[in-house]
Amino acid sequence: MQPEHKPSATSQPGVLTVTCPAIFAAGQQERTAEFVRRVLSVPAVRVIEIDPVRATAMVRYRAFLQSDASIVARIVAAAGSTEPAPDCPLPPWHPESPVAFYRDRDIVSTLDILLMSDRRLRVHHPMFSHDPVVAGRIEDALRHTPGVRDAALNIPAATLDIRVDPGLTDSISLLRRVEMMIMDPPEQPRAPGPGPAKYGTALVGLAAAGAGDLVTPFALPLAGAWMVLMNVGTFRAAGRQLRRRRLGLPVLYSTIVVMTLLSGSFLSAAVMFFSFRYWERRHRHNMADENAALLAEIHTLPETGSVIEIDGSTRAVESAEIEPGMRVRVSAGDIVPVDATVVSGAALIETGVLGGGRRARLRGDPVQAGGVVIAGELDLAVVRSGHRTRISEFAHAVLASTVPSPSVWTLTPGAERFAGKTVAPTLAVAAVGLAVGGPAMANAVLRPDYATGVGMTDPLHILRANRTAMRHGAVVRRPDALGRLAAGNWVVIDDHDGLCRPACEVGEIQVRGVSEDHLLPAIAAAGAWLGDARAGALARACARRGLVVRQFPLASFDETGLAIQYGPQLVRLRSPAGWGHRAALRVEVDGVEAARVDFRGTGEISAADIVRTLRADGRRVFLASAADEDIAAERAARIGADAHAGGMNDHTLCVLLRALHDRGMDVIHVRNGPALPHARDQYVSIALAGPEGVRHEADVLLCGDTIDPLPALLALAAEARHHNMLDRGIVTGLNIGAVAGVFTLGFSGLTVVLLNNVVNYIMQERARRALSATKVRHGRGIAGEAGLEHVARARPAPIVIEGYNRQREEAVA
Repeated sequence: MQPEHKPSATSQPGVLTVTCPAIFAAGQQERTAEFVRRVLSVPAVRVIEIDPVRATAMVRYRAFLQSDASIVARIVAAAGSTEPAPDCPLPPWHPESPVAFYRDRDIVSTLDILLMSDRRLRVHHPMFSHDPVVAGRIEDALRHTPGVRDAALNIPAATLDIRVDPGLTDSISLLRRVEMMIMDPPEQPRAPGPGPAKYGTALVGLAAAGAGDLVTPFALPLAGAWMVLMNVGTFRAAGRQLRRRRLGLPVLYSTIVVMTLLSGSFLSAAVMFFSFRYWERRHRHNMADENAALLAEIHTLPETGSVIEIDGSTRAVESAEIEPGMRVRVSAGDIVPVDATVVSGAALIETGVLGGGRRARLRGDPVQAGGVVIAGELDLAVVRSGHRTRISEFAHAVLASTVPSPSVWTLTPGAERFAGKTVAPTLAVAAVGLAVGGPAMANAVLRPDYATGVGMTDPLHILRANRTAMRHGAVVRRPDALGRLAAGNWVVIDDHDGLCRPACEVGEIQVRGVSEDHLLPAIAAAGAWLGDARAGALARACARRGLVVRQFPLASFDETGLAIQYGPQLVRLRSPAGWGHRAALRVEVDGVEAARVDFRGTGEISAADIVRTLRADGRRVFLASAADEDIAAERAARIGADAHAGGMNDHTLCVLLRALHDRGMDVIHVRNGPALPHARDQYVSIALAGPEGVRHEADVLLCGDTIDPLPALLALAAEARHHNMLDRGIVTGLNIGAVAGVFTLGFSGLTVVLLNNVVNYIMQERARRALSATKVRHGRGIAGEAGLEHVARARPAPIVIEGYNRQREEAVA
């Protein structure tokens, strides 16, 4: 192997890092595979992690009885050997994304094989915890695979345990199947169910404690034994935390068990444990229902589509059976079942949750699945169908954030982090209670629950935020992205063509026999159906003159223009020069030409308004451009950026982003295309959706090709952070009040537990009401909301064209 550039390497005990763009950069898949085969032939090497953006390979090895220097020498010799590479089959991987290759005996996999035998396969992959929705679908698919007796997913540990029937399949085949499903997730998006109820142990403890406190004291030893057995794992986790000199929830829960045993307050402990199970179960049911409702709003694909036969006739076919290459026909009122290209026809389409609003679609234009045909008819050539459509990919992306990753000790990791901060103060106050009132008072002080209320409300707030974000053409993929967006003070924007798109305004208006102010509201009402920059320009022109624009029903639409029913009159807009963003419009009233409207550029690009808004909010904007420095400086000046840099590539951009992070900046990176691989704490990545789809690791997706949704998204993030802080303040304040009641009013542990349940109920209902307020109709309802069913409340004044009354009367007749 003869690389074009000499590699560089750094070594640490157990790790050798090699940097070479000629081998590891994107597009060098064959050289990367050759390097992996050669290096994995060294017995000490266990893992090779490839990062194509940084063009590095991190080789992890085990020294055993050998020295690090000798193993590194063997790795270097194997990588630089000129002999043919060992014949070692490698699993499939995405060359543009980071990947880790694990070696287990003679098997190389992108999964870390923890156990492999004839009857069992246990593997680890970070995706199992990062994307629980996709992981759950893989688990379900495996359970229906012949030869698989059971498949169990452990999301916190990111492991998948598969029980194998050796008579029907083998572990290696299942390993390769899981690898392929991680690359290309199966089937359509589906919201996960709540799972089975687990009340058994809680009911046993509640019955034993109740019998001991209310019936016979002989049941108390049974309640104590139950409590000890149920918390063996908690004691072990607490011991590990104490050895690391940390105080977390296991330490708190272990202390509660000890105080319960000393005070004999088994009933309060049993009620508390039962309450945990109850709220967990209720939370799962609520999230399952809300995610199913959200998925129904997003994923509005019809069950069937009209496929065009060779003779031009159509037949109804299930959407799942439509394949790329087929042709389908959609008419007014239909939902587009596939991603396709227009072959013939003309139509207005409401794009729904994919952003962009209303769009005119003509021959050669792309059409996305899930859009609603408002008017017209199209023949489409299918490009993508089923779960490969863009709407399905966005549904997966949304569910990845709205289905919360469970935590070991609480409902969500965020709730565990918040509750963990209260452990030390709670233990300190409990020590005071122990000194003042003995174990009973200490037990009552330890009872406040800081985690459950926050754990139930955080996922609901994320659902609410995503519902609102989708109306602006954005999808939040990571649950923690909103809080980090709100804190961002530097916005790094990648330069791209859509950034310098010129803004549009109304130029000259030539009217015939009628006042401009009389005719312009009718033109703007019809222009609202255009779905391009001219619609906004007409609306702004009316606003500047103080004119009110109402919405009226669409009467017709074709390649030549559109018409609305403006009261008793028909107002038609014709666009002889096509449907360009600044093409002139001819206006007809009842068949008589009344005006011509020209459009022009404003001399300013649309992104400049966005940048001004960001800077007004106290953020600084940096333009990162691949163009020469002079061009980058000119573009930065046009959008009003605070700073810029030219000649940037992925490597230098990563260096810049890390440098800003190291200087204490909270960075937001807006990327045109797939997000760069990065550590989650370095910066928030926002990716504009490109033709390659949404299968990348961005924290936030913008559904269009512009940064227009950015100010609304950041305002939404600030609102979500406010709600989260308010929830945490309410929980903290009420629990502090309960502790104060222990010292002043003599609250028992059972009283505190009951108050906690009241607080949890209030918190959950408050979040659910806020979420319900954001629900909107989607699917076929979009057509009605877009104006098909709208009738103006006020009858407009008739448009009279002076000097053309006879022509007008003849046209009406």
